[in-house]
Amino acid sequence: MRGRVGSSLFVLGTLVLGLAAALPAMAGARLTTTDEPRYTLPNTVIAATVRGDGTVSVVEDHTFQFTDEVHGAYVDVPMAEGTRISDVTVAEGATRYQRGGEPELGAEGPDGTYAEAACTDEGPHRVVWHFTAAPRTSRTFRLAYTLNGAVTAYDRHAFLHLPVWGRNWLRDLDRLQVTVRLAGDAGGVHEAFGQPAGRLKASFTGPDATATAVDVPPGQAVALDLAFPRARLDLPGKPGSAQSPVVRRDGTDGSADLATLRAGGSLRAPAQDNGCDPATASAETDNPLLSFAIIGIMAVLVLGIITLAIRHDRRAVPRRRRKATGSDHGSQSGSDAGGGSASSDGSGGGGGAW
Repeated sequence: MRGRVGSSLFVLGTLVLGLAAALPAMAGARLTTTDEPRYTLPNTVIAATVRGDGTVSVVEDHTFQFTDEVHGAYVDVPMAEGTRISDVTVAEGATRYQRGGEPELGAEGPDGTYAEAACTDEGPHRVVWHFTAAPRTSRTFRLAYTLNGAVTAYDRHAFLHLPVWGRNWLRDLDRLQVTVRLAGDAGGVHEAFGQPAGRLKASFTGPDATATAVDVPPGQAVALDLAFPRARLDLPGKPGSAQSPVVRRDGTDGSADLATLRAGGSLRAPAQDNGCDPATASAETDNPLLSFAIIGIMAVLVLGIITLAIRHDRRAVPRRRRKATGSDHGSQSGSDAGGGSASSDGSGGGGGAW
């Protein structure tokens, strides 16, 4: 009996030490007990221009306020299904960042450099850049890119679906401002729809569509849908190839899609992908909820091990006299503890700093 108790305690101690050693890795190599973030997000301004050929030029100005020294930031650009991104650049004021390094969160890199990569074939596009920011400072970074396939053109109406905020941001955004300018000059229907409408207030003001959201919480995806006359686009008479900058729907006028938007629906499903994994960013792992969750999981595992050890050592019947059954050592081999909270809605997109 004593031999078995000693053996069980030895195994228990080894497992506890192993769990303790694994805790930093489970927490993303950073675990704190404070809810003070390393940054806040006071403002993001997005300006998009729909060109005559249907490509969309997007400029995002993200303002960070840092409460700690920070050396890098990233944005996962949310992408709708069938949309492609190109011509990515990063700048800060008059300083244009230079391409270099790998798009890895938390990795070291020379200040003034950036890297990019698609998370999947169809999903968010990650952009990572490096700098040094002192505590209690504010910095605004400009991310610019071009979208292809974001516009759908019918015989009469055309539509733009523009995701403007991803659900994988882990901080509140105080204010989001979006402006979209259309090419050309034509009368007809011009309407703007926020998705969700209760979060993003959208309207047309003169030639531009404008939209504003305040106090956007973590986990909230936001998009803007526009309906406008196809005559604003200068498209060839015949549908282009699969790589065309617009999605062609010749043969119908698009009234059904306009009715869908007016009824509160959305036209473009997000790419069926959970996006890049935000949990790998060390700056995001100072979340106290994550810390408590990991500690709780460890406690449950330790209590389970202790219970099994006690039950094992109280059995008086030698092991050789017992019949082995499938339930004797039954346990679930998989755990959802490390899977994160990402849903399968595919809205993707996010960002942060470390």
